[in-house]
Amino acid sequence: MALIRPATVLSFLLFIAFSCLLVSIISAPIVKQIALATNNNVTFGMFGYCTGSNNAQVCTGITLGYNVDSLSAPQDFTLPSKARLTLTNLLIIHPIGALFVLILLILTIASHFYGPGHSPGYLLFLVFFSIFTCVMAILAFLVDILLFVPHLSAGGYIVVGAPICLAIVVVGLCATRRRVVGKQDRKRRIAETANINNTDTSSNEGFTT
Repeated sequence: MALIRPATVLSFLLFIAFSCLLVSIISAPIVKQIALATNNNVTFGMFGYCTGSNNAQVCTGITLGYNVDSLSAPQDFTLPSKARLTLTNLLIIHPIGALFVLILLILTIASHFYGPGHSPGYLLFLVFFSIFTCVMAILAFLVDILLFVPHLSAGGYIVVGAPICLAIVVVGLCATRRRVVGKQDRKRRIAETANINNTDTSSNEGFTT
């Protein structure tokens, strides 16, 4: 049975990270049952919110950035409403981060092939790209925290899975590149030693003749 390759494990972790961000993206009002935060019978999501009970929810249209001042019930969040209105525009980091995770997933899957998987340059690019993507995921979770504390729901908490998985991917890619570079160094030293031995052998044969 073939061993599981490091790229396979990293691809699986990236799929989990992408799924975590995707759940937050399709939250209310797209999927009413998924909430980044809930308070006073209001379900807050990525592109809007829904009010009312489960059977009679009224949702806003899909938009980037929304204000809750029009809600009849007071919303006791940590930040004031004006600051929260500004931060709701930063929720766009979630789909942008998800796009970067998807690109990184495709590039990591490509590293299953011999060429990319044994190229230190390609792996170094993946390391830097994964670090940037991890920072994006961290920012996405921080935006959720700032916006919705103390009423963060499961849809908001699940976002933390993305930076955790991406941090592991960064470490895994660094270890993979180090292993590839180490193998290439060993092969080069072996080839150099073989060339030296062949040269010495040829010199000795010429001297004997």
